[in-house]
Amino acid sequence: MNLEILSEIPPGEPKTNAILFVHGMWHGAWCWKEHFLPYFKEKSYASYAVSLRGHGDSTLAGEINSASITDYIADIHEAIRIIAKPTILVGHSMGGYLVQKYMEKYKTTGGVLLASVPPGGPVMASVNVFVCRMFTFCCCLALRNLKPLVEKKKDTKHWLFSDSVDSVTIDRINRKLCNESLKAYLQMFKDIFKVLISRNKADRPKIPIMVIGATSDRLISECSVNRTAKYYTDMNAQFIPGAHDIMLEPTWKQAADAIVDWLNENKL
Repeated sequence: MNLEILSEIPPGEPKTNAILFVHGMWHGAWCWKEHFLPYFKEKSYASYAVSLRGHGDSTLAGEINSASITDYIADIHEAIRIIAKPTILVGHSMGGYLVQKYMEKYKTTGGVLLASVPPGGPVMASVNVFVCRMFTFCCCLALRNLKPLVEKKKDTKHWLFSDSVDSVTIDRINRKLCNESLKAYLQMFKDIFKVLISRNKADRPKIPIMVIGATSDRLISECSVNRTAKYYTDMNAQFIPGAHDIMLEPTWKQAADAIVDWLNENKL
């Protein structure tokens, strides 16, 4: 398997910690290339973005539905091995869920959860999709193909972007979206009851964690984002104007600035 890792390395001596960006469903490392990679390079961070197997230019032995959450976590681990320095993880959507699971298993420097699937899985997001696109959602499950949920440009815009994003951008992003593993999607629900009954924070990562949401996100609600923040930090999340794909929204810099402020506050 060949793993695609995009990078932006600052000239001179970069900061001690590198940053690895992890994309969500249907995306690839390309979603970080436009804004976040060059921005964090300017802030003197060695910045990397990985395409999970079967996404972007990363290969996959077999069909996309063979990929599991364990496989995706292994991809992150391999990327960090290649980076070979202390790494801060930034995960978007499903990538945020993967960052959470990675932090449970491996040591890392810090984590940022951006419009992230909550620790108990994409329950409310799935309810939102079911209510709005019932027939399509049921067909996707029956046919084991999640691409139709975002295949049409109007659905790409509805689920991922705000009204301020122009049609040219929607068309460009729509062409880059790929299929997603139904197996991995369903596996994200496995800890739902564990999270609901858990009150003990002792076994949660003892590292700085930041949680960011988007005010107009049609997939991950503000309530879900705040619950994720409370689960890890006992604090409310920070919200940025925009929709689910905040790293590609016109307000992307507000999210990036917030992350940099948090990195500086935590001396990372």
